[in-house]
Amino acid sequence: MDNTTQDWFLLKGQEQNGWTAIQFKRSFDSCDPMDVPIK
Repeated sequence: MDNTTQDWFLLKGQEQNGWTAIQFKRSFDSCDPMDVPIK
């Protein structure tokens, strides 16, 4: 699997009580053939 592009940006990450949560942003359509557009 080729994952040479990073089309998302990490805004925040935390781990608490055994849970991990991340907040990120990305375009609805990144034009990356490995991504699925968000509708």
